[in-house]
Amino acid sequence: LSFYREADIFVHFCTTQPDGDKEGIPGVVVEAMASGLPVISTYHAGIPETITDGEDGILLQEDDLDGLVRSLDVLCGDAELRMRLGKAGAQHALKDLNLNVKTRNLEMIYDSLLPEFVSEKARSI
Repeated sequence: LSFYREADIFVHFCTTQPDGDKEGIPGVVVEAMASGLPVISTYHAGIPETITDGEDGILLQEDDLDGLVRSLDVLCGDAELRMRLGKAGAQHALKDLNLNVKTRNLEMIYDSLLPEFVSEKARSI
């Protein structure tokens, strides 16, 4: 947590491995967003489901190193943009990406389906 507090920008530049392996949704991206940091990442695996480019972070193509340099340059020179992206990212992470909330939502889905599933199993016996 102290590292997030000391930082001004968080970069998680993911790339697909030669064997096609991808990372998913990295927890550190959500943590950085929840900490209020502006995040720069890539259109990789589940990351675009977490970050909306220009709203609550910056997304780049996996091979766009020039874009990474430009994005860092822009963010380093624009404290207001850093604040806006960081604040939007924190709100999004706390509201929509909270693991406790997501777990409760999933449990409610299971609970709503369980009686139907049990009834079907009983009928098939």
